[in-house]
Amino acid sequence: MLPLPGEPHPRLPLRDTARRDGPRSALTAFHQAAGPRTLVCGPAGHVLAPRELVADATRVVLSGRTAARVPARERHLAHALPARLDLVALRCPAPVRPERPIRLERPDQPDGLERPEGPDRSDGLERSNGLDRSGRWAGDAVLWLRLGLAQHLMVAVLDHLGERSFGDTPLVRLPATKSALAEVAVTLLETESNLRGAPADGPDDATLLLLHQQVTTVDDTLLRLLGANGLTSSGPGVTAHVSRLLADLYAPCLILREAA
Repeated sequence: MLPLPGEPHPRLPLRDTARRDGPRSALTAFHQAAGPRTLVCGPAGHVLAPRELVADATRVVLSGRTAARVPARERHLAHALPARLDLVALRCPAPVRPERPIRLERPDQPDGLERPEGPDRSDGLERSNGLDRSGRWAGDAVLWLRLGLAQHLMVAVLDHLGERSFGDTPLVRLPATKSALAEVAVTLLETESNLRGAPADGPDDATLLLLHQQVTTVDDTLLRLLGANGLTSSGPGVTAHVSRLLADLYAPCLILREAA
């Protein structure tokens, strides 16, 4: 995928990690960006993370608030996760007491809040360098992560198609295949363009859901191009499986009301 022109975006390292190294490394970078020994939860408290991060974590971040982790109150999800990735899916409870949102000061946008110096804070919250947009960071970051995973999957699809042929014609050169790949490339560029052009506090929830659906559509197209190879737990299709699970756990929750 060709990079879009423009200023570097702070989420590009996360996208690039996902594109280069795949789901496990990308999830590690995603959680570590929130701070040491910290798990980032989706809007309903769900977490998807490598097993060693879950074992070591002492804090959770939910809706921009951080709290001490309480493993005894967590519920592990019985989901068919690929064993070779060694990932854990769980749901964390909401913090026992209300916490103030994490708001990080920027030199050009001071928030006027007074905080004690040092890592220990009297309100029980710690500053997290990765959470530069309270409450919306996870939704924005997960989309960049899924975008990178889709690009990672596309590389695997091109390798797969390049090794197979229909008659004397490589599958990657068939008109139908080229059309599908072109549509995938355009959708990924459109998704990244929308993320880059979003307001400073990130896309709104409706836009996030739309962009998640675009990435899911791309994953489905790529899986079809992989054929049976996309359905095996050891094949490249596992990337799409993890990406879809991320959307289920981290996409914003919206209640749609019918017009009166």
